[in-house]
Amino acid sequence: MATRKRKVETEETVIACENCRYFKPLEGRNECRRNPPSVAVDFEDGGVTSMFPLVDAGEWCGCWAPKLNS
Repeated sequence: MATRKRKVETEETVIACENCRYFKPLEGRNECRRNPPSVAVDFEDGGVTSMFPLVDAGEWCGCWAPKLNS
């Protein structure tokens, strides 16, 4: 007699930046590391720097991917 495999209940992953493999939490800000940094201009002193996009933990986008198990 064949037995039916039971589905194991797992927690459902919430699609949000904080659960994305590209999310990098830092002191005082959260960065998205999906793409290379972009050029940013400081309008106060005219300086130029590069930075990753800043995101809120609860946001998400079309490039969202679950964190890798490592």
